[in-house]
Amino acid sequence: MADLVPTQPQAPYDQLVVDLKVLIETGQLAALNAVNEIRVSTYWQMGRRMKELADADQEARTLIARLSGDLGLDQTLLYRIFQLSFRRKNPHEVEIYEEIKLL
Repeated sequence: MADLVPTQPQAPYDQLVVDLKVLIETGQLAALNAVNEIRVSTYWQMGRRMKELADADQEARTLIARLSGDLGLDQTLLYRIFQLSFRRKNPHEVEIYEEIKLL
């Protein structure tokens, strides 16, 4: 028995492949953006909490060193997270405000 050969032209299939690749790439980009938004929001909240304790009890350097050991996170990352606390608003809220203002 001979193999079945598609009788439809190849062009619609080629377009389907292109369309699906675009959908996959768009979905991947949306997922990365969502993860980044959550990461920034989480880091901002962490930094705010760190700043509250550093202001009240401990010097920031000591706090960051101790947290680094207890959380297993790099001190440089924790320092950058701590720096986010000096922003007045959650960076995610600022971005939303800027997008609304542009409309």
